[in-house]
Amino acid sequence: MTRLLLAPRHPERFDAVAQLAERNGFAVGRRTLPSTSREAAVLILDTVGELATVYRFAAIAFVGGSLVRHGGHSILEPAMYAKAIVTGPSMENFRQIVEEFRAHGGIRQIVAEEENRSQQIQQLLDVFLQLLQNAKERNELGKTALSLLEKNRGATERTSRVMAAVFEELRGK
Repeated sequence: MTRLLLAPRHPERFDAVAQLAERNGFAVGRRTLPSTSREAAVLILDTVGELATVYRFAAIAFVGGSLVRHGGHSILEPAMYAKAIVTGPSMENFRQIVEEFRAHGGIRQIVAEEENRSQQIQQLLDVFLQLLQNAKERNELGKTALSLLEKNRGATERTSRVMAAVFEELRGK
């Protein structure tokens, strides 16, 4: 059974997101009410701080904050679990890593902007259907994401060492 897990970023949105899913005809379960989750097609992660740990259960991770000009959210947590990652076009807050993942085939990014909602929906449907129907492609996408994450691990420490060396050299002059 394919399920949709929604993880609203702000707790004040938990109820509204659940109601939206119910209004659209979905049986909704909530993390804080395990008895509601057994048969639910839509699960609401109505807790804070658990999203990173639930990526391991995903087939595909859509990283939110990216369909509107919000700047997106980090793709590194789903990459850590070798998950196929999909984002919208607005990933300005993570531009460099998204560009690298896209260039090496570690992410799928829809390109339709928020002004063209129907095109966004169609692109999301297309990419989700493609990945859900093709386990090999989905797994390869996830493996590539994990590989890129591992390749870049320690980048902050390496950059800090280079900066420290430059400052030491400048101090000596």
